[in-house]
Amino acid sequence: MSFGIGIGDVFLVSKFAWSIYKSCKDSGEDFKRLSSEVASLHVVLKETEDYLGEYTDLDTSRRYRLKLLTDGCEAALKDLQKLLDSYESLGTQAQRTWDRMRFRLEDLADVRLRLIGQATLLTAFNSTLINSSTTRIEKRLNKFISEVRAGYREGSVVTTSDVVESIESPDVWHQLRRELEDVGISPAVMEENHQYISNWMKAALSQGLANELPPPDDPDMSPTTSTLGSDGSFGSSTSSATIVENDSNFETELHRKQSEKAVEEIVSPTIRKKLDPSRMIQKLFQKDTAIVQAASDGDLNKVAKLISIGCDVNARDRWGWSALSMAAYGNHLAIARLLLDHGARMDNVDVDGDIPRQLAVNRGHPDMVILFDEVCAERDLQAREQDTEQPRRIPTWT
Repeated sequence: MSFGIGIGDVFLVSKFAWSIYKSCKDSGEDFKRLSSEVASLHVVLKETEDYLGEYTDLDTSRRYRLKLLTDGCEAALKDLQKLLDSYESLGTQAQRTWDRMRFRLEDLADVRLRLIGQATLLTAFNSTLINSSTTRIEKRLNKFISEVRAGYREGSVVTTSDVVESIESPDVWHQLRRELEDVGISPAVMEENHQYISNWMKAALSQGLANELPPPDDPDMSPTTSTLGSDGSFGSSTSSATIVENDSNFETELHRKQSEKAVEEIVSPTIRKKLDPSRMIQKLFQKDTAIVQAASDGDLNKVAKLISIGCDVNARDRWGWSALSMAAYGNHLAIARLLLDHGARMDNVDVDGDIPRQLAVNRGHPDMVILFDEVCAERDLQAREQDTEQPRRIPTWT
């Protein structure tokens, strides 16, 4: 069954909301008070437009939910339109009587609650859509496996001997879902990405990647983390303290790129900070971590948009990851340059003790490492030019 909902339908409802907003602003006092709720709904609808441009292949369940939400928004706006038409059809004296006697106040209060409710539900829909990003899921699965290997999850369901064969069973899947909630994968995202997560875990577990690490005094072993490649195979990377020493291929590639050309020309959007009042409204209805999520998804235009409305480039999620950390992890060079140009901190430390440059090293991204080195040198030069007594600082990366 097709529910016939898409970005065009959301655009029409968003356009309708903007028209109602302008009408409310130019109408009586009661309607002016409602204009902020209409503006909020319009902002969330515009966000939904943006997300639908990225996630074009919605499943049936999501399409059904989106249709219910857009129908609810449209119905609330149409009811408000009727009230506006009734008010505007009155003469000046009758309008004054309406304002003084607060006619149909209950109807306006009902519409206000419906507008707020629809905006809240639509925001939740957008959040679920973003959180289903496989890039973010992979990061959190890697974190979960790393905690199991480090011995922080004693008794985890993934340490049982037959987990690869039984992972699809209801009991094992239910227990795994509860454990993955701890690293930020919600039950809803688990179910929507059931097959991807199941295949990822099977590949990791079949290669013994959930086995605990040897004691730290074992000279033949060093801590490793593993990631799932696009082909379903796993590769290992050593900790940031040893990767440059032990990974000769990465070191060779890094030196080669440094000698040839530091970093290829990176073209980033030109950011113009919005000065209109809508900037404040848009920022108000953005989560602090929206820019972190956009960087994780590799969405350059979204990051630029969030910067333009004043979002903090150094915002951090619950695990201490900043937008720059996400860009370094995913090797999104243009996003990293854009963030750095707007004051992103290179010394942000996440929950695992890594700074963005270390993440780039761990993931084997030489261009990203060179970018960080160049920006560090640029900032050091600027600091010395501003303070002639400040000694030159040679960056050291640990």
